[in-house]
Amino acid sequence: MTFHAPEDIATVLNIKPSTLRKYSLLLEQSGYLFKKNAQGHRWYTDTDLMALRKFITLKDSSGMTL
Repeated sequence: MTFHAPEDIATVLNIKPSTLRKYSLLLEQSGYLFKKNAQGHRWYTDTDLMALRKFITLKDSSGMTL
């Protein structure tokens, strides 16, 4: 399993790192689990990237605010 740094995921998704943190927190509040290192920092997998893409697509297509 490959892990990606938050900065890399933000770049791929074309969002700011602060937006990635916000989206990650919202997903965690809904029960989604991200892998975290010993310091509690999130590291993202390819599956997480797909989930975040889906989240962004749903958010953008619905016109709803978070």
